[in-house]
Amino acid sequence: MATVAGAVAYPVSGLRGGVDQANARRSHGVPTCASARNPLVSKSQGAIRLEFRNGLQATQVRTSQSSKGLRWRACRKPVQVNAVQSETASIISQHELHGGAMLSVSIQDQTVLLRCSPPANASGGWHTPSLVMHWGVTEAGSNEWKVPGNSTWPPGTTEYKAKALRTSFTAENPSAPHGGDYVCSITVDKTSTALVFCLIDQQTQFWHKAPSDSDFKIPLSFGSSSGGSADVAVPEELSQVFAFLNWEKAGRPALSPEESLAAFRQAQKDVAARLASGETLAALLKESGLDPSLAGSVPPAPAPPAPKAPARKAPAVVEKVPESLRNKYAYMKWEEAGNPDGADFGAAAEEELARALARGLTLNEIEGLIDDRSKGKTGAERLNVAPASTNGNGNGHKAAPSGGGGGGGGGASAAQLLSVEIRDYGVDALFEKEGGISGGEGGTPDWMINKIVDSEPGCEKSFMHRFNTASDLLEESLGSDDEGSFAALFVWLRFSALRQLVWNKNYNIKPREIAQAQERLTGILQRVYKEKPYRRELVRWCMSTVGRGGEGNGGQRIRDEILDIQRANNCMGGFMEEWHQKLHNNTTPDDVVICQALLDYIDSGLKLDVFWNTLNTNGIDKQRMLSYDRKIGGEPKFDEGQRGGLKRDLTKYLQTLKAVHSGADLNSAASYVFGYSQGAIHSGNTVEVSSIGEVATDRLGSLLRAIQAATEANRMALLQGGAQADPMQVLRVVVNARRELKPHLSSGSDLNGRLKDVIYLDLALETTARTLLEGSMSALASLGPLNLMEGVALALESLCLSSGSNDELVLCLKEWKQVLAAGTGKDSWALRAKAVMDRIRGALQSTGERYNARFQPIADQMGDRLNVDGHVKSVFSEEVIRGGGAAPLSILLNKLDPVLRQAADLGAWQIISPVEAHGFVEVVPNLHDVQNKVYDRPTVLVAARVTGEEEIPEGVVALLTPDMPDVLSHVSVRARNEKVCFGSCFDADAFKALQGRQGDVLRLKPKGTDLTVEDGDAAMLGGTATPVATPGSLGIAIKKREWCGKWAVSSEEMTSEIVGGKSRNLADLRSGGKLPEDIKLPAQVAMPFGTFDAVLADAMNAAIKTDLEALLPMTIENLDAAKALVRQLQAPPALVVALEEKVKAAGLMWPGDEGPERWAQAWAAICGVWASKYNERAFLSCRKAGLNHADLCMAVLCQEVVPAAYAFVIHTVNPQTDDTNQIYTEVVRGLGETLVGNYPGRALSFVTNKNDMANPLVVGYPSKSVGLFVQNTLIFRSDSNGEDLEGFAGAGLYDSITMDECTEHRIEYSEDPMVNDPEYQQYILSSIAQAGLSIEQILDFPQDLEGCITSTGDLYIVQTRPQV
Repeated sequence: MATVAGAVAYPVSGLRGGVDQANARRSHGVPTCASARNPLVSKSQGAIRLEFRNGLQATQVRTSQSSKGLRWRACRKPVQVNAVQSETASIISQHELHGGAMLSVSIQDQTVLLRCSPPANASGGWHTPSLVMHWGVTEAGSNEWKVPGNSTWPPGTTEYKAKALRTSFTAENPSAPHGGDYVCSITVDKTSTALVFCLIDQQTQFWHKAPSDSDFKIPLSFGSSSGGSADVAVPEELSQVFAFLNWEKAGRPALSPEESLAAFRQAQKDVAARLASGETLAALLKESGLDPSLAGSVPPAPAPPAPKAPARKAPAVVEKVPESLRNKYAYMKWEEAGNPDGADFGAAAEEELARALARGLTLNEIEGLIDDRSKGKTGAERLNVAPASTNGNGNGHKAAPSGGGGGGGGGASAAQLLSVEIRDYGVDALFEKEGGISGGEGGTPDWMINKIVDSEPGCEKSFMHRFNTASDLLEESLGSDDEGSFAALFVWLRFSALRQLVWNKNYNIKPREIAQAQERLTGILQRVYKEKPYRRELVRWCMSTVGRGGEGNGGQRIRDEILDIQRANNCMGGFMEEWHQKLHNNTTPDDVVICQALLDYIDSGLKLDVFWNTLNTNGIDKQRMLSYDRKIGGEPKFDEGQRGGLKRDLTKYLQTLKAVHSGADLNSAASYVFGYSQGAIHSGNTVEVSSIGEVATDRLGSLLRAIQAATEANRMALLQGGAQADPMQVLRVVVNARRELKPHLSSGSDLNGRLKDVIYLDLALETTARTLLEGSMSALASLGPLNLMEGVALALESLCLSSGSNDELVLCLKEWKQVLAAGTGKDSWALRAKAVMDRIRGALQSTGERYNARFQPIADQMGDRLNVDGHVKSVFSEEVIRGGGAAPLSILLNKLDPVLRQAADLGAWQIISPVEAHGFVEVVPNLHDVQNKVYDRPTVLVAARVTGEEEIPEGVVALLTPDMPDVLSHVSVRARNEKVCFGSCFDADAFKALQGRQGDVLRLKPKGTDLTVEDGDAAMLGGTATPVATPGSLGIAIKKREWCGKWAVSSEEMTSEIVGGKSRNLADLRSGGKLPEDIKLPAQVAMPFGTFDAVLADAMNAAIKTDLEALLPMTIENLDAAKALVRQLQAPPALVVALEEKVKAAGLMWPGDEGPERWAQAWAAICGVWASKYNERAFLSCRKAGLNHADLCMAVLCQEVVPAAYAFVIHTVNPQTDDTNQIYTEVVRGLGETLVGNYPGRALSFVTNKNDMANPLVVGYPSKSVGLFVQNTLIFRSDSNGEDLEGFAGAGLYDSITMDECTEHRIEYSEDPMVNDPEYQQYILSSIAQAGLSIEQILDFPQDLEGCITSTGDLYIVQTRPQV
């Protein structure tokens, strides 16, 4: 078998020919195989053949048949082809498609032949007749698809959107098993330069594409001689880089000289092909890390010399290169390259040394040659390598630091280094049950704040003093194990890191003493992380403020090496001398920034503005430089002759500085995990750090090399211009690297004292992800929805990795990935995605609230006493949040939100109460703060927070909020009943604009799902609101009820005179005999109106009655006291006997049978219901409606608690549109209190047309994070005479209380059939709607119903009332 002569190869990218790019993304849930690489398509004068071989497995893909459901997979891997030359046709390319199918291509004259053969193990489920070629051609000077003239179209070819052609495959031998081979033959014009195509399985709408998500592209050349490569001049260095990359992809096999030569020739062909396809030589040189100026004038490349016979016979077994020798040679190459930051020459060194061994050199000979070369002696050519190129950019072999288990990279570009395997690690391993920050419990730790403030004057001497004091205080706080005191230490350390505290004051300190103090503090933090998992999030935050430190001479080198740098580079005076004096006096983290600024200055071509920009960006200005004990007042003034040496030495010195001050620097952190050996810059001892074997894996090394390469490429792009690395791919790699670290961070092991090095590496990766997201927002925002959703998934996964107690975040991620995998094929995808996004936002808001509650009070108190800048102090907790992963995730969600709203046709508003309104704008932080206020003019209230437990204040005509109350929650029902415009705004910018209209007059006009906001006219408002109501002034009154003399009544005894509507309506349904059999009602008894008064009048409660009457007339200020008195009531014995009798007669459990403590629980619940008469929102609601609060009577309905899997509320007339033919329903998991009580998040909502009950339409998916569940128990419901008044919405004003406390459980919607199973969803929802319609027809009036579905599928109605 001989390789086709003259073959060339190049990667092809981009989807052309009219195929919607959004339908060809990995995030459709059809992931590309991680081992895929760019296709190699060989070219010669022969034929092109597509063959399927070697184990194709049938794949069933559930997908829509519409264009929105297109699915695709790239080739699993390219296959090296050794084709036999033929006078007719030669196979020039083969590709293994997804599932193991083989695609071969051959060409003869102007005809391209594609052949598909069934695999040997093909089953009856494998079919090719539906395979279609989607194709076009390119012509000279353009890479765009073009439709050729129809004279060349094969029979049956159709045109697709005037942008591509489609031609079906046909069976070559229909009688053969499975139809035998299937072929497709395409004849092209001689003007065509390439045939470009994809393959579509029309039966499944599945797209087969080349690796790297690209189209197949077959280069064509007519009239050229057979054999031989394109006559393109290729620099030898470029071919060497390509040869190295191909060798690395092949697994770095040992090569003979002949094999090495063949690899070099193939690389020449690869480069020539890419040049022939239109790519420029300068672009390829830049991509490969070579100097683009080599493209200026390159003569034709000479033919490579014939291989010479080896100097001696190679041994039968080639020795393995020892790691010590590999590291020594890699370090020498790194120095020769100018000490580039983040570069690793480990793999290049290993490759070159292996070749030297293969040629017969011994290890001793090789080591001698390395020593000679390091001393500048001749003989290095025997290693068959030239000294590493120094192109001035510092670009080299980017990798984990030399000596790591990850090996090394080549001279590859960031894009090539990012072609690493991306894995899906799953979600469940992310769960952390503890470790989160609680949120301010325990108040402000005054004792710790006092100690910190008292010790600060002494800590101003140096970092050594501050870090040693922090260690002492941390050890002391561990005794009480108080989160607040730990948080205070973090606030103090962060104030220091933010340069708000004095770092050095009249004290000369040795760098090694600072390093030792850091080592002590980080050692204690490491111990806390291991021994107290519930403090891990705080430990991470503390470690982010402190450098790693260390024992030994690492810190002292900061002081020693700066003088060596000055002497070696002839810069003994000026700026460098001022910096030298500062470093000797007291080194600080500022020195890392100064060193980086000097390197950026050098890399930019000695531009001083770049130097100052780096300093200013990192918080250092001229004033700060002058404030040092050893002030720096000058500027660097290097010349061209100094650049190379200073670049080399300062790069190495930066590593020394970072080792002490920058624990979370990526390169430094990676070096500590993988180990490194760093010699002195010009003299002194070597620093040796061993690798963490179980952590420093090849897999992690390859990921870190990719990240470092991309980081360096982005840095140089900012300094010198040019393209940056693909942010999405970098983010994938960063998250993969963090997932590799996750098991070690959660194992509970201290990794032999090296756990903190792994923490620092994870912190560095977290920072890399955050910085990448923040710097790439504009690029990410331009992506399609699925790509943007993938960005959200990666950002959320990174946040999960940084957070303790992260169950809510992980459940969000799990559902988000499920939505992402489903793609955009379903009509409901955007609604579902919007719901998950809302839940993520709720989780981020909760995180922000916890951080603010824990840190801000401490920052305020400590900041005042330490004279911290007022702004820094006031935004402390906000900036902590911005410094983590939550902030960029929130920004990404804001970018995605309008895309999803548009796709779901949601608009910017949800109108809860569609009432036109006209009033003055009043902006408030939250509704609760103003619910007791009376506005004296018509007011449009713009409230940032609405929980659902508040009352709408008097004088308010409209309530606008970004919160998302359920349409059927009590606060929403009251808004509609009171004719208050109530809207929820989804558009952050629109709501911000409303907040800027304080004092303006606006007119609001609800229209469908939108709200029109117009300027209003103050003159038309008259300046005053509706007068405050007095009892009876609105024509609404509560009729005082008297006690009927019975402590308890059965369902049969219930009338409107003794119980409220809740009890009576269910009794009427039970006795009417019209209720369908599939609708169940819970057993019930009631304690009638006046029972509370009778209990209060009993002699055993005389003192309570006296105290309660003393509070009359009731005011808001007295409400809490009244509630406390009611909860102290004792039950008269006669009441207990009567209630027990009725409860048992109804078939309910009697609590007293389980012991006196169970009856005590039941009695406490009953008193709690009575006490809710004095709820603040109830009192305010009565006052606003002009009702006499004293006339309110409270019956208590006692029912069994139905074990609800789902709870629902039905309005049999759509409250948003007043459509009497449409039922509106909301459903939640667990008990209904999360719905009617307006717990954060939204319920699943759907509408059902009464003439089409079998087809409910979901209009919103659930986003509530918790459900309420309780064991078998009783519930005591409020049933007052003030809840069902005409023109007054009393629903939700009073409490219903279970005898046993309900527990909250996180809801996992990704496993919920109501969300994920269309058939189950349709059946349950239509059953709920049908129950509502049935009861409306029985009672002959629109109904507001509450009910539930049990886990066995039984449907219960637990209460119903006329819909208001």
